[in-house]
Amino acid sequence: MKKGLVLLAIMLCAAPGMAATLTLPPVTLDGCSLWLTIEPEAQMLIQTIAGFGVEGIPSYDEADLENGMLGDGIPDKYQMALLAALLCKGNATVQAQFDTNVNHYTTLVDDLLAVFGILLGNPVANPPVPPAADRLNQVATILTPYVPALVPQAVIDALGSAATELSDFVADLPPEINGAVLPVLGNTLRGFKEAVAALMGLDTEIQASVLNLLTSEILSDVTEIRQQVLDISTQMALLTGEESPLSTDEKAYINALIADVNIIVAALDRTIALTTPGAIPIYGVTAGKAAHEPFSGVGDYDKNGVTNLEIYNILKAAKADVAIEDFVDAASNPLSPLNPYLPVGGLLGLAALAGACLTGGAFALRRK
Repeated sequence: MKKGLVLLAIMLCAAPGMAATLTLPPVTLDGCSLWLTIEPEAQMLIQTIAGFGVEGIPSYDEADLENGMLGDGIPDKYQMALLAALLCKGNATVQAQFDTNVNHYTTLVDDLLAVFGILLGNPVANPPVPPAADRLNQVATILTPYVPALVPQAVIDALGSAATELSDFVADLPPEINGAVLPVLGNTLRGFKEAVAALMGLDTEIQASVLNLLTSEILSDVTEIRQQVLDISTQMALLTGEESPLSTDEKAYINALIADVNIIVAALDRTIALTTPGAIPIYGVTAGKAAHEPFSGVGDYDKNGVTNLEIYNILKAAKADVAIEDFVDAASNPLSPLNPYLPVGGLLGLAALAGACLTGGAFALRRK
């Protein structure tokens, strides 16, 4: 019983508070093959996003995407390297979180490509696929002879309005995004999966920034059209039943458009779901939002009472160009010679501190 109380005293001395974060080990980038994958992916990702005309994108070395690209004070490459080093060392919980985020990203890419494939069409396909706006106008042409006996004029007007909105949306896209290049673009985007997955789960503050970069204004624009098109598809479905006066080919044309509308709606719903709190795992966090997520600027990876940002700033004050390997070592290992908060006396000082803590805890228990 006494032994248990002494151990409890040591635990209370060493860990004054409990948090919903994992206790993570010291790590190093030495021999970490994952970092050799993530870093070039991240470099190319930043270049690709900037190439599409997204404003305010910094260079890879300066990219600090938290808080709407205002940053958390640490360039993201350092935090991604810290994560990569942990994954190379091995941690089942964080690996599972990383795998989840890789799946989230690949699903997001597949959904965006599906939506764009329908909206843009593909003029080089065999047979060519018209843009969604043209298909809506064609449905309006098919249904116009049945106004007003079977089809209200409001349905025709709604089809025309939706087609105009979709045409305007497509016209505002960068010229590099078109139906003919979507397969190539898809392969390019999938090639960033490890880097994006790493960014998505670093901390809560970066998630909105990353999702915004990936979707730009796509969600806000298309979501406005979503319900309108969905309502139209419901109306169209009523006209394709067995007793419909439409020809077999006309029914097939409308049903194909309805199927694509359903694909768009499902894809948007999945993408919107990613923006809800908790949908994307934060690395090292096991429940809710921790006050100090271990890879964030205000986080404390090694739980030694010193934030990652404080470690980075002191390393930067000593040398303007902080080596990534040095940050990973100093932030993850409180005993590292690079850790600016290593207690005086190094290991001897830590041993003395542990002894004092043990003595103090045991003395307090004896008094009781």
